[in-house]
Amino acid sequence: MSSCPQAQQSVRTQHFRDLQVIAAYRERTKAESIASLLSLSITTEHTLHATLGVAEFFEFVLKNPHNTQHTVTVEIDNPEL
Repeated sequence: MSSCPQAQQSVRTQHFRDLQVIAAYRERTKAESIASLLSLSITTEHTLHATLGVAEFFEFVLKNPHNTQHTVTVEIDNPEL
């Protein structure tokens, strides 16, 4: 029966090592996972419906100089656009 506490200690030690490996893996992949999720949230999708004539498209990147989130709406009253 004296080996039982030693066996339990060995199992606990192995579990502790396993948890350390998992924590190290999570720490290494955390930055990549966050960057991937952020990239998905800022991705913009455009649908262009071209008709006869000339169709032009441009994208203007807006940068927020403030520390708070702002919503920007662009409205154009030209029926040809």
